[in-house]
Order: sequence, then structure tokens, then C-alpha cells
Amino acid sequence: MPILSICIPTYNRSRELKDCISSIIASAHGYENNIEIIVSDDAGTDNTKEIVTILQKNCHFLKYHKNIKNTRDGNFYILANMASGKYIWIFGDDDKMAPNAVGTILKLIESDYNPIICNYSIWSNDFSHMINSKYFHLPNDKTIREPNDLMRNIGLKLGFISCVIIKKKSFIILPKEEYEPFLSYGFSFLYSIYTAMLYGCYAYFVSEPIILYRGSNSNSDKDWWYKCFVTGSSLIFEELIKKGYSRKAAFQAKHIVLKDYVMHDISFRRRNREKLNGLFSLMLPFYKRHWFFWTVIAPMIFAPRSFIWVGNKIVNAIRFKGLQK
Repeated sequence: MPILSICIPTYNRSRELKDCISSIIASAHGYENNIEIIVSDDAGTDNTKEIVTILQKNCHFLKYHKNIKNTRDGNFYILANMASGKYIWIFGDDDKMAPNAVGTILKLIESDYNPIICNYSIWSNDFSHMINSKYFHLPNDKTIREPNDLMRNIGLKLGFISCVIIKKKSFIILPKEEYEPFLSYGFSFLYSIYTAMLYGCYAYFVSEPIILYRGSNSNSDKDWWYKCFVTGSSLIFEELIKKGYSRKAAFQAKHIVLKDYVMHDISFRRRNREKLNGLFSLMLPFYKRHWFFWTVIAPMIFAPRSFIWVGNKIVNAIRFKGLQK
């Protein structure tokens, strides 16, 4: 019986999937009897099955499943229920594991942490060069026992599936009717994890990056992006307040969304001359009480492009000096 189930939801990404699985198999060397890899093909139309079949010839713990219809984020829950391990690691089909990843996680599982949160490096789409060596800037490993502290420290970043390992029984405790309203926003996973922590939080953060994140491989449509990162995340944090999280923790989590996601997205779109019509009105109901929205985000939406250019130069200069220290 495996201890850890590495679950890969995939849809028409056979090329990336091959790299992903190969990195996991390499990382699992010496631990083959402790893990399983399950690929759930979400009714894709490419050659995913053929790729997995080839890899299975040299990997007895690799399994393949194909959904009859596309379920999008529902695939996470299909995989979780298929898993045999005590812990599940839902892993992005376009990411990679570092050689020491599986060994590191199996060692931490012995201490019964729940969840385990991994740091990751960000790479170019073809993995030819590193963009950011350490996404989370926490300098050391950290244990978090209070759900509100987890929300304040990690916020929306807990929604990156590849960086979270959790006990199966914790993840599947939530009935479908509770997480289903958030499936279309892309963060039902986030909602399920935070809800689970209300029943017992013993989180461990791994500061060393053990995941390689493939950059520039997602949908950049403005309406979709803001539906997920603004509307979806706000609705989820408000619902989590009703379930028992503090308003202060949710406020800080929403601040992280503005600072680490929205600010950079607006800057990117302004530099590329994209129109941001309706964005202020969309965000206002969710962030009207947030000082960062009024002092940084709103000016970025309406300021001349030259101001955005100067602002980027200043931010980059500050970051460079910080890295030099």
C-alpha cells in the first residue's frame, strides 16, 4: 500500500506531461514501494494515453484513468478518491519535481504534518532558464498550527496545486455541494484545503524549492483571469469567514492577492496596451475597504502608461538592491 499518491490531472498536454512524469519517476528512485502516480486524463483528445503507456513499461506504480467527459477542477476530486495513499499530492501536469522532492516529502510525512507546503522555482516555458529561484521568500522551514496564521502567511498561494501535499481524508471530507460552487473559478482546491484546516492544522512549510514551475503556460484572457483571481478568490475568502476564519486573516489574504497577483497583472497588461475597461467596477465591491486598492491598484488602472513604466523601473531597482544585500 503506498503512503503517498501523486495525482496528476491533465488535459491535452501530452508533451508537458511526459516531462512531468519523467521528473517524478526520477525523484521517486529508491522509494518506488512507497508511492503511486495516478494520471487522470480529463477527456482529452491528444496522445496522452500513448505517452503514459510507454512510461508504464518501466514504472509499475504509474496508473492511467480517463474521464468520460471533461470535469476541469472536478478532476482533482476524482483523483483524490482514486488514491490509495494516506497522503495525496495533486501535481500540475506541466510542472517538474526536483530530484530530492519525493524523499523530502516522505520524510516529513513521518511527522504527520498536514498539509506540507513546498517552495518552488519559476522557469521559462521550455525550462531553459530560471526566472525566480524562490517564489516564497520565507528564509527557513516553518510550522504553522493555527488556520488563521496559515491564511495570513500563504493566502491565495495555497491554491497552487503542485505545492501542497495533504492527507487524503482531510481533502475529501468536504461534500461536493460545498466545493462545487467554486469549481468554475479555478480555486475549489483552495477552498477545500482551508476548510480542512479548521478540523486540524499542523502545516509545515518547506523553504527549499523542490518544484520547478513552468512559466507562461496558462490562459491569459483578462476576463477569465479576473474572474478567478478577483471574483473567485474574494467569494472564497468571504465564505471561509462564515466557516470560522477571522476577517483579519481574510483581509490579509486579499491583500496578498492585490500585491502579488493583481498589481503585476495590471502592469503587464498596461505595458502591452491592453484595455482595462470595467476592471475598476469589477474590483470595487470586493476591495472598497482595502487601502492598497485605493493607493496602488486604482492609480495603476487609470494612470498614463508613462507612470507605469517609471513605477516598474523603481520596483525593479528596489528588488535588485534587495537581492544584492
